[in-house]
Amino acid sequence: MFNSKAVSSIRLIALSMIVTCHIFQGEDMVLAWWFNVGVQIFLFMSGFLFGTKNIDDAAIWIKKRITRIIVPYYILLAIVIVFYLVFAKNLLTVSGLLTNLLLLQGFGTGLAGIEHLWFISYILMCYLITPILQAADFANPKNTKWKYIIKLILLLAALQILNLASVINVSIPNVGAYIIGYYFSRRHFYYEKYQGLAQSGSMRRSVIGIFAACILTTPLVVYLTYFYNGSLFSFLVPYKDGIFAWNHTLLGVTLFLAMYFLFDCLYRKKTYKPLDHIIRWSDRYSYHVYLTHQIFILGQFSLLFITANKFFNIAIILLCAILTGIVLQKLNRLVLNKLEQHHQKSDSSAQKIC
Repeated sequence: MFNSKAVSSIRLIALSMIVTCHIFQGEDMVLAWWFNVGVQIFLFMSGFLFGTKNIDDAAIWIKKRITRIIVPYYILLAIVIVFYLVFAKNLLTVSGLLTNLLLLQGFGTGLAGIEHLWFISYILMCYLITPILQAADFANPKNTKWKYIIKLILLLAALQILNLASVINVSIPNVGAYIIGYYFSRRHFYYEKYQGLAQSGSMRRSVIGIFAACILTTPLVVYLTYFYNGSLFSFLVPYKDGIFAWNHTLLGVTLFLAMYFLFDCLYRKKTYKPLDHIIRWSDRYSYHVYLTHQIFILGQFSLLFITANKFFNIAIILLCAILTGIVLQKLNRLVLNKLEQHHQKSDSSAQKIC
């Protein structure tokens, strides 16, 4: 079984990377592109967590997953719409509103100021395909390691080809991060019962392969981004965006695995009570802080330049993101409790009728 404290620690770091990315973006710093790998870490982490579980009833599983994601999302969206009606009608467009309401912001242009919520479209799509991934189950031990890896690569390649042919209009590297996470943990944690990196030769070989792919492609991306002069590797220029995106996925996977083994080793040796409190807080509020944070960093209501002191501005942004995240979580809990009560009443009424 995976180390939940290690995963929770990575979740907090990934959130911090995304917030930092948007701050750097607001400052127009090139480092923003590298810090936004936090999104790929999140996608891989989601697949990683669900790969260790078995879905008995796909409909019930999907319903629970979707409810946890969309209830706080729609609460925030309602608040944003009301806020824009009062203070920024110029940011409200019919097309943007419909895109967000239909959860299609990951595939089109939604409302300004909450562009980061494209992630919601992708994570929901990943949840919908999870029962299919379980049914295909390339990671099953009946498949040899090479057969399992080849099938995984062929699946990702087929999806990428369909994307290039405009058959499906989604970012395959982002979906790929989730799929890789799912099958990685399915193979090494669900079936092989991971007991530690040192005891698992199969795990070590998989990790070395991923790390090697990341190490080999990252210098190429750096060269094409910052040093390309029109000569060396010119044949790759038409595919530059795809190379960047896949390298980002590899970078996210590599960072997750490196941090996982580090934290797993750390927490196996000792318990850190102060960290335990921070981790529990992060598990409860990180998603809600993610939903609210960008509003205070980018766009018309950015606080990034509210004073001449950048550190003070960043502190105010973090405070606002944390406080609004906590409020959103409380509202979410209230709505979920009401829905649960309504569901129980409906079940009770149905039983009486029967």
